[in-house]
Amino acid sequence: MSQPFTAQHISPVVHNPPGFDQVGWSDTGVMLNWNHEVGDLGLVDLKFSLIGGLGSDTNIFDDTTATLSAGATTPTIRPRDGTLGNTQFDLRDNNNSKATVVKLTFVPTGFPVDLGVSWYRGAWDPGDDKMLNMYGVHGNWLARNWSIKGEWVRADVEQTAGIDPVANAGLTGPASINLSTGDYRMHSWYVEGSYIPFRWGAAEDRYLRLVLRHDDISTNNKVAFTPFNKYRITPGMELQFASNARFRYEYQYQKLRDFANAPAAYRNAGGKEEITMHMLSMIFWF
Repeated sequence: MSQPFTAQHISPVVHNPPGFDQVGWSDTGVMLNWNHEVGDLGLVDLKFSLIGGLGSDTNIFDDTTATLSAGATTPTIRPRDGTLGNTQFDLRDNNNSKATVVKLTFVPTGFPVDLGVSWYRGAWDPGDDKMLNMYGVHGNWLARNWSIKGEWVRADVEQTAGIDPVANAGLTGPASINLSTGDYRMHSWYVEGSYIPFRWGAAEDRYLRLVLRHDDISTNNKVAFTPFNKYRITPGMELQFASNARFRYEYQYQKLRDFANAPAAYRNAGGKEEITMHMLSMIFWF
C-alpha cells in the first residue's frame, strides 16, 4: 500500500518524487535503548535519542514554495506541505540545540500487538528560539490472517507571524496566501485493516489480502486553505501468487477540506476538490 499521510508529510519515511535526493528524514545522533520483561505481562522498550533534528535555514518552518501554471501570472505560493522541506540530510545542524526524542513501546505476551507513545522536541530555526514539539501514539495488532494498525501524530510549531518569504525573495505571489501564520499545529492520523480470506499452496504461502485504510491530515490549522488539509479512503488488494512475486492494486479517493476558500491561483492551475487515483504494482525479490 502507499504510505499513510503521516509518513509523507509529518515524519517522512521516503521523499516523494521527483526529489530523489534523500530517503525520508535522515539524521545523525546518539541513542540509548533499554528494554525489560515485566513478569508474564510483556516487554517494555524505551528509546532515548539526541539528534540534530528538523530545521530550516530561514525564519519560516514551512517555507516550501511552488510556482503554479496559472496562465500568464504563474504565481509562486507556499503549499504548506508539513515537514517535507525540512528533511534534507545534512551532517551539520542549523543551530546549537539538539532535538530530544523519546519512544516507549509495550508488547504484551499474550497478544500479537504493540502499543507505543513517542515525543520529539527541538529548535528548528537558526536563532535557537523557535521550538517544534511532536507527539505520537500508535497501535498494531498483527495476526496471521488479519491486522489492524493505526497512528495519531500532532506537531506544534513556534513561528513568527507576518513574514512573506516569497515576496522577500523577489518572486510574485499573493501575500494573503504566503504570509506566515505565527504558531500553528499539524496533525495526522490513520486506521488500516487487512484480511486474508484464503490461502493456498503446500505451505499456504500464497494468499489474497484485502486492505482498507482511512487517512486524515492537516498541515496548518491557522490558514483558510491548504491542499494538505484533506482525508483519503483507500481500498486495495494484494495477491501473493509466487514465493518471490506479489501483485498489488489500490484505489484512492481524496477530498480537500475548505475547498470553498481555495484561491483563484490554485483553481486556475487545475486544483480540484476531489482527487481519485488507481495504482498497480508488481513486486519481485530474490
